[in-house]
Amino acid sequence: SRRPLDAESMRDAMLAVSGNLDRSVPGAHPFPDVNTWNFSIHQPFHAVYGSNHRSVYLMQQRNRRHPYLELFDSADPNVSIGKRQQTVTPTQALFLMNSEFVHAQAHMLAHRIAITVADRTERIKYAFAVVHGSIPSTAELQSANRFLEEYSSEAVKAGAGDGLKEAWQAFARVLLTSNSFLFVD
Repeated sequence: SRRPLDAESMRDAMLAVSGNLDRSVPGAHPFPDVNTWNFSIHQPFHAVYGSNHRSVYLMQQRNRRHPYLELFDSADPNVSIGKRQQTVTPTQALFLMNSEFVHAQAHMLAHRIAITVADRTERIKYAFAVVHGSIPSTAELQSANRFLEEYSSEAVKAGAGDGLKEAWQAFARVLLTSNSFLFVD
């Protein structure tokens, strides 16, 4: 039965296929100096520290969950939970389309594809192999080629040079936010 990846697995998978996953054990979070703390019940400590380490190392606060993890139904750190709720909401889709994190992973994935393979068709095949773990069908190859041509043409009209870099980044975003990547069969 098909199920969505949990928040941590989705984030880790995006980092892994883009080549950005830092597999080392991270150091301590960069908390503010204790002498600067002016936190109170009305002004609590809220911080989100960026990291390319696995999601298990993200800082969890009891008074405010990590925004990304909360959006994708992570466990509440205040409660013991045997099974998580699984939701699919428009807010999640909007996050995936507009997130700086997703755009950064797509940028690095496009770069990884570009430096590994020179031929466009082979690049598409490589991208599918890395992201979906499969070889694209003939229809998928044609669709991907058409997408890249149309996107680069529109990018040129918008003044983005030859548009190829932008087209490959957009293609990488499409792969990273596709159901084939975000759901497990």
